[in-house]
Amino acid sequence: MPFKTMKMKPHVTSQSLMSIYYALEYSYLTYGCVLWGNNYEAPLSQLVRLLNKVARIINNMPLRGHVSPHYVNLGFIKLPDIVTLCTGQLFYDQSPN
Repeated sequence: MPFKTMKMKPHVTSQSLMSIYYALEYSYLTYGCVLWGNNYEAPLSQLVRLLNKVARIINNMPLRGHVSPHYVNLGFIKLPDIVTLCTGQLFYDQSPN
């Protein structure tokens, strides 16, 4: 995931990189996240690291920089929040009201 973003970074703007993130990475994360997202935390840590790399690439951050404030600036949703959102949407859609 981050390698595509790194290759495109010199050729496009930050806004374009955010669009690419939502087209490629976010759609990949939301597909089936109710099934795999409520898994143990260890397998998901690799995805969290990849998302942090993408946020660092878009914001030109150093490798070890704290990434949470930049999620807010970019409008990105963290992986546990994506899982919670998708799970909540599933239960809302299946409720009998």
